[in-house]
Amino acid sequence: MSSELTKKIKRMYLALNIVSNKNFDEIEAQISGDTKHRRMSIDFNKDADQTELEDNAGRLVANIASLKDHLKVWCKANNVQFKGEDLINNNKDSVALVHDLWNLDKHGKFDRETRSGHTPKLQNLHTALKMTASPGGRSSVAMNLRTGEVTLKGEGHAMTLVADVVDEHGTRLGRLDEICERAADLWYKEMESAGVPMHPFNNTPPALET
Repeated sequence: MSSELTKKIKRMYLALNIVSNKNFDEIEAQISGDTKHRRMSIDFNKDADQTELEDNAGRLVANIASLKDHLKVWCKANNVQFKGEDLINNNKDSVALVHDLWNLDKHGKFDRETRSGHTPKLQNLHTALKMTASPGGRSSVAMNLRTGEVTLKGEGHAMTLVADVVDEHGTRLGRLDEICERAADLWYKEMESAGVPMHPFNNTPPALET
């Protein structure tokens, strides 16, 4: 694999890891009320920097969408047919949406027909707790009403950057993190199909062969 493609894939996984941060040391519950009635809540966006959130979202989109150009260079150098355009055209609900978000961020507007058929943009950008459980397992959030201590249990949990992807009419097309995860998975499989030497996608930075 070329050093440039290797770096690009690592940057994509770094962006995904920035979006899903598993550090919960800063999670604190807010307790209010009196001795008889107590209320507890958790604000996962406390002191959040909106500009930083937008930058993280932009980096995630860019590092996934730009895989196309790097894969194209690799295919040409290795005399392999490049099928990245077909991947975009055949996956309008994920790969094409990411590509359009990237182009809009770069150019500010579209001068031609979009790849997804929409003019997508992000709304309601924030962080949220994302939890998963193994088949038959359980995930839970427990809060101590006296101390405010928060305990998370489950197969996996992460603070995830969340945004609604909407079209030009404001119609919701999906959630940014889910769309990006699908697109990254499809690009990975496309590279694997093209013969790029790499290990199976498992949501962590892969061990890449040179």
